[in-house]
Amino acid sequence: MSKRKHKTLSLAQKYEIIQKLDNGRSPVQLVVEYGVGRSTITDIKKKKTQIAEYMNSHQQQTTNLTLKTAKHPNVETALYTWFLQQRTKNVNISGEILHEKAKFFYEEITGLCGKFWLLTVTGEKLSSNFAAVDPFQKLFLNKVREMNLGPEQVYNADESGLFWRALPNKTLVHKQT
Repeated sequence: MSKRKHKTLSLAQKYEIIQKLDNGRSPVQLVVEYGVGRSTITDIKKKKTQIAEYMNSHQQQTTNLTLKTAKHPNVETALYTWFLQQRTKNVNISGEILHEKAKFFYEEITGLCGKFWLLTVTGEKLSSNFAAVDPFQKLFLNKVREMNLGPEQVYNADESGLFWRALPNKTLVHKQT
């Protein structure tokens, strides 16, 4: 007997499988209908709530194949929010700018940010007052703690723009809904 060919189901198909299981269809029937293994049907059944929540909240985006979560969701949220802000200003953003901004948010949110790295990202060496940096950082961190702010509530932006997964020298246009 030959080995079954690998088949990847979209989230919409997985959602259909969940609905059919809820309506009383047997997993064996679905294995035959979709051409997947029984373990695939079992895995879909285990992720039932996650798939249903995603499909209910993303009605128009049903072409996704997986439910991958971000490694650093706070960074993703900050990056996407900043991206949308820049798009409302009609700022074109290159892949390089996006990459730098992603690095910036990662360093800020995870607390792995060093002074040298900040200076190289902003590129404003001549206009910076180096003597004011340390006192400001301490004052700022105290204020953040005092106000009980989470990382997703603290932003920093300059004139740059942001495009997610854009190649260098190209830009993305966010689909406005």
